[in-house]
Amino acid sequence: VDASRNRMIAYASGPRDPGQHVFYDRGAKRLVDLGARHPELRPERFGKGEALKFRSRDGVEISACLTAPPGGRPGPLIVYPHGGPELRDYLDYDRRVQILAAQGWWVLQPNFRGSGGFGAAFVAAGNRRWGDRMQEDVEDALAHVVGLGKVDPARVAIMGISYGGYAALMGAVRKPDLYRACVAIAGVSDLPAMLKSEKKDDEDSYAYWVKTIGDPKTDKAMLEAASPARRAAEIRAPVMLIHGTSDRIVLPEQSRLMAAALKSAGKAHELIEVPSAGHATWDDDKDRELMEKVIAFLARALA
Repeated sequence: VDASRNRMIAYASGPRDPGQHVFYDRGAKRLVDLGARHPELRPERFGKGEALKFRSRDGVEISACLTAPPGGRPGPLIVYPHGGPELRDYLDYDRRVQILAAQGWWVLQPNFRGSGGFGAAFVAAGNRRWGDRMQEDVEDALAHVVGLGKVDPARVAIMGISYGGYAALMGAVRKPDLYRACVAIAGVSDLPAMLKSEKKDDEDSYAYWVKTIGDPKTDKAMLEAASPARRAAEIRAPVMLIHGTSDRIVLPEQSRLMAAALKSAGKAHELIEVPSAGHATWDDDKDRELMEKVIAFLARALA
């Protein structure tokens, strides 16, 4: 924006638009296209996004984004909870969502309680409820979409990054007959272990997580029950774990603990560690390589 606030450069995107910059001159009422982020990609190559609202099992309004595969044919569904958990999903362009949709899969992104952007009470409703209420909202979102008749309820997988990775693992624990595969990228698997490392490294961060996850002194049983690594024997779906070895947000120990628990329980799993990578941050070539592995893993399970 210039000093007179008359001329500005804006960035616009949408579910089927990776984004473009435009120049706007308010005085001249002139809009100039400065170029698309990916001009080679046409809208018809992307799946259409739809905003949903539904009531949870206890009557709370929950929103979600549902992306159809190009053409909108009924088919498998990937449940894709976001990270944070105090983030939220918008009806906007998401590269990984469109990659999944391009395989002929529907993609569901629920804004469960604990998500940001819906008011402080909505965030607080997720406090100390990682293992139950927040998971129930994801399950209710899935049930709502299945009720729309657009997806194959016998071919459902779950995938997530960071908190979303935790939600994917916990979903596989809670609903072993529902999910055909689980992908957790930089995900939390053992809440007591996570809290222990946070207490050692950062007291302020530890205080935040005690408030939002639970206190090891008073909530020991709850935290253990809400830890997928301690319930690996209940999982039936094959699990893919991906983690950067230099992740300081969620330590790689979390995926290693999960892999060890799955191995001990005799469960199908794969652990991919990305050398020197941070919290689900790697270059485009590595991301493409990893997404190709994720797609092959999911395709086998959803066949």
